Amino acid sequence: MKYITILILILIVTLIQGCDNSVGPSSPKTTGETTLTTQTDGYKFTGFSFSRGGNIVAPNAKKIVPDIRVHVQTDPTGEIQGIILSSGTQLFYPAFHPLKEFDDTDAAEEYFNNVNEAPDIYADLAFFVKANQVWAVKTNDDKYGIILILHTDAYEYTDDSNPAPYGEVRFKWKYQPDGSKKF
Repeated sequence: MKYITILILILIVTLIQGCDNSVGPSSPKTTGETTLTTQTDGYKFTGFSFSRGGNIVAPNAKKIVPDIRVHVQTDPTGEIQGIILSSGTQLFYPAFHPLKEFDDTDAAEEYFNNVNEAPDIYADLAFFVKANQVWAVKTNDDKYGIILILHTDAYEYTDDSNPAPYGEVRFKWKYQPDGSKKF
């Protein structure tokens, strides 16, 4: 009987500790770091969503569209030219504005940390992204983010004797969820 009482008490304490005492939705994540690749799974790809605070697979059942998708640009002969970023909604959506490019990581990081306002004009694509660039991004829901490119890589790989371009980009990001251009 003593063991049953102890077991019941442990169960009650566990249930009480598991209760959610929050009174409202949590604040959205506004900074972070992520890596995107061109890898796909059938018709699905991974993109980045500022409002979700991370990478998401699209298309998805909730119809959430990523704000950033990575591509590899090749010339007509198949030679890899570099990494391009596009909006996850469509290829031609004005979402990118280059802010500044640096020769070293420390200067790029300092600039990124001190950007305090997003610009007014955006282009459809971010051509050719590379380390130490800072870009402003207009999200699919007309909000704003800033990214610092940390690393890019693009090369041709062979999968079952079919050569295909592969690309990846790693970046730090910050997001303004209230829709203003001020950070």
